Amino acid sequence: MRFLKRRPPTPVSPSLAATLSGHDTAVNVVRFSPDGQLLAAGCGRTVVLWDVSVPAHPARRAVLSHPRSHPKAAAVAGVVINQALACVREVDFSPDGRSLACHCDKTVVLWDVTDLAHPAQRATLTHHGRAGLAGAMGFSPDGRLLATGAKNTVVLWDVTGLAHPAQAATVQLFRTYTGSGRPVHTVRAVAFSPDGRSLAAGSGWSVASQYSSSSEGAIALWDVTDPAHPVQTSARTFGSIASRGAGAQVSAVAFSPDGRLAAASPQPPTVWWLDNTGPGHLVTDLTGHQGQVLGVRFSPDGRLLASYGTDKTVRLWEAG
Repeated sequence: MRFLKRRPPTPVSPSLAATLSGHDTAVNVVRFSPDGQLLAAGCGRTVVLWDVSVPAHPARRAVLSHPRSHPKAAAVAGVVINQALACVREVDFSPDGRSLACHCDKTVVLWDVTDLAHPAQRATLTHHGRAGLAGAMGFSPDGRLLATGAKNTVVLWDVTGLAHPAQAATVQLFRTYTGSGRPVHTVRAVAFSPDGRSLAAGSGWSVASQYSSSSEGAIALWDVTDPAHPVQTSARTFGSIASRGAGAQVSAVAFSPDGRLAAASPQPPTVWWLDNTGPGHLVTDLTGHQGQVLGVRFSPDGRLLASYGTDKTVRLWEAG
């Protein structure tokens, strides 16, 4: 495992194929459908679906409006401010491309997008915890499960019946933190392994004041072979670090294509070796980034791992 050998990125000169304009507000997130024919762009409280099958001539096919969680928001000034800040933060297509999950305002809406002329809102998922659902979410490879992050928990939903999703399980990250006086972790990233047997979750908190800042992050792994009874196989916390701000929070997790490795992005990013017959264990920390690490991604063949962040660099690591 030659994790510490880096390859410089190859310079590329992409050419502009098209500009997709007409969004009401800033675009916060985009996702391609599995077949690459559609692009979902989240802006404000809406998701715009674009047909990009002909990249030079994209066509707007549908606009999905996320319902408001607080219909009487206008009556309370404080809630009005929250509504102004509430916007689409994450979208994800199901593996078959027939469904779209949209997170906004602490809820997830499931859309049937098989008929783009008449997209249909099928269900709204709401966690009854004190802070609702966080932005982290992802479908399992077979499309039967949707994992959503919340405060200190990951919720597994059975979405085989899109109009009638059922909560399969709720797993708590760190029971020992409850009532301890420490800030509660927010789940910021989730990912299923390619075979769907493992689930990784990244979380964290940060506190900043005029004089100092600190943060803490964690990665936890579960065996979800039986979705109703997930079993945590391993976990690691990244201790509070006084001078890094949000650097210890885990904002991204990713599996290698063969499912044997999981990468997480605190500072520094870490790589885990997974064994489906037992707990995962740490392989190595990848040092070198000078700022917060925002994400990690494996190449399709699993040979390279890319990490990127606020230091304006992308680092490529040989993973095998």
